[in-house]
Parts: sequence; C-alpha cells; structure tokens
Amino acid sequence: TLAGGIAHEFNNILLPIQLYTELAIEELEEGASTRADLNRVLEGARRAKRIISDILAFSRPPENDVFVPVDATAVAAEVLHLYERLELASIEFQRDLDHECPRVMGDRIMLHQVIANLCSNASQAMEGRKGQIRIGARPATEVAVREAGLPPGSYVEIFVSDQGHGMDAATRARIFEPFFTTRPVGQGTGLGLSVVHGLVESLGGAVLVESTPGVGTTFRVFLRQAPGLEGQTATPAEAPRSMA
Repeated sequence: TLAGGIAHEFNNILLPIQLYTELAIEELEEGASTRADLNRVLEGARRAKRIISDILAFSRPPENDVFVPVDATAVAAEVLHLYERLELASIEFQRDLDHECPRVMGDRIMLHQVIANLCSNASQAMEGRKGQIRIGARPATEVAVREAGLPPGSYVEIFVSDQGHGMDAATRARIFEPFFTTRPVGQGTGLGLSVVHGLVESLGGAVLVESTPGVGTTFRVFLRQAPGLEGQTATPAEAPRSMA
C-alpha cells in the first residue's frame, strides 16, 4: 500500500515536469543547446516513470479470484519474438518450448512481464559477449517442485538461461531485494528481479536461481498447472503471436 501510494504521488509530480519540458522543447529552434539539456531532463523523467511502473508492479496485491488458465508456452514465445526483433548481434535466442505443456493459472499480462524482465536481465548479464539465451517451458518434475519449496501438485516450469557473467553466492542472496543492482549508476533500477519475485508469489508460484561466476545464470519459475486441463494445449487460433 505504501509503495503504491508513493508511486502515485511521484506520478503526479512527474506529469507536469514531462509535459512542460516537451512544450519547452517544441518552442526552441533545432540545434539550440538548451534543447539538448531539456531532452536530458525529459529522458530523466521517462526513466523515473519506468521506475514508478516497476514499483506499482511490485506493490500489486494478489488477485487469485481473477486468475484464469494461461498458455505459458505462447506467452514465452511472444516475449522471445519481441527480443528476436531487437536483433542483438552478439546474442542468439534459443527456444526450448514444450507445446504440449499444460496451461497455468495466472494473469497473462503479469506472466508476460515476468518473462520479459527475466529476458532483459539475461541480455544485460551478457554484457555484449557472444552467447545464447535459452527460453523454455515444460511440465515441472516432482523433484523440482520440492526444491522450489512448493506444496505437492502439478506445476509448469518456465526458465530463462544465459551465458553471461554469472553471480557469486553473496550476490544471489540479494538479487530479489528492491533497488539492489550490480550495474553502474544510471544503467539499472534494481527493480526488475524484485518485480519478478513479487509477481510470481502473487501467482502462487516460486522462483529458483542457479548461477556460476563466468558461466551463466538460469532463472526457473514454477507456476501451478490449471486444474482439469491436463494435456490441453493451445489450438492453432491460439498460437504465439506478436505483441509488437
């Protein structure tokens, strides 16, 4: 509640900053030195709005009564398609999507945000080095469910794996803390993974992380399978589609 209230108050402050800065830029001639300064102000305001958006996602309360069956494989494919269009020269995206994978109980937008944040984190971890990012979805094994500390039942595992710099134990212990980041000032808010953690918990699931310095990192998200839908997969009409 506090996080949501603070976010809304800052939105009210940022709105006139952004609007009046845009108006001031329009009144200046092209090439004016002040125009470049105002563009920096505008970019700072936009970055602040992105942080506020993450805070709102982090503060979003569970809404289990509105959760519906979601095709996690299709959502993962949508996110992968968006990142493939970025044409990151040094990164090769690999699909490991089980299209026979059962659906999960959740919220499509929340799940999209979880996978997109994990992909963003993975691409940042690559730091320009050549390598692969693998995105997958599959039925979770009983061993993996126990490892995630979840109650017995049927779950789906969604994972994002990178070949980036990896993390040591001390870093892994703090990655879900809000505003914790190992990136330089101005290159990360430290909210992406805390948002992932908060959303997954709201969906009744869990997140595991495996990482080795110099080798890479894998994030594994476990979400409960939709009841009564064993084996029910997306029809051709529900095939992955671009959100661009």
